[in-house]
Amino acid sequence: MADRHGGVTRVALMVLERRIRTDRSRAGSDRASGAAGAVAVSGPGCRGHREGVAAARSAAAPGAQREHAGRGDGAAGAGAGGGAAVRAALAVRRQRGQTMAETALVLPLVLFLLAATFAVGRVGNVEETLKNAAREGARYASVPAEGTSTLPTLTAVQQRVQQFAAGSGVTLSSSDISVNQAVSVPEGGLATTFSKVSVNYSYTVSIPLVASLLPTLTLSADATMRNETN
Repeated sequence: MADRHGGVTRVALMVLERRIRTDRSRAGSDRASGAAGAVAVSGPGCRGHREGVAAARSAAAPGAQREHAGRGDGAAGAGAGGGAAVRAALAVRRQRGQTMAETALVLPLVLFLLAATFAVGRVGNVEETLKNAAREGARYASVPAEGTSTLPTLTAVQQRVQQFAAGSGVTLSSSDISVNQAVSVPEGGLATTFSKVSVNYSYTVSIPLVASLLPTLTLSADATMRNETN
């Protein structure tokens, strides 16, 4: 009985060992199959993934290139526009500088011409004033006082000439005025007397730009009128 029982035990152990070996071999086969399947699945999947990524990159590349080109064109346009603005500003500055230089050269000449024109005009005005003052003095010297045959005195005639000239801004002294009320001029065999007034005036140009170039001018004027006592 003991031997039979021991034999049964050995048989049971052998069967158990076979089952364990069979289970181990099946488990190894399953793991190998799973690994192969994983490799099989991951291989094509990764390749597809890589192909998809490459396709996406290829599809996105033209857009990125266009965007980059657009940015480049925009930057180039901005650079060109900025360069044109800078050139325009420099041209305006050069033109302003040239205008200022020309003005600095021409302005003194223009001012001198204006001052010279004013000085010449003033000389003509003073000369005309002297002529009118001499004429006024001769008229006054040739007319006797009302109701008499006495002609005005030399001092009165000089004062008359001075007052007339002062009205036009010309100041005369008594020494500038000479009066002769007995100028004899034969007319038809008869001696006729006239009154003659002469004015000699030294005029000095007072304009700074012209005074150094023009000397003191001596202006003269005279007038003669027949005495009404004749």
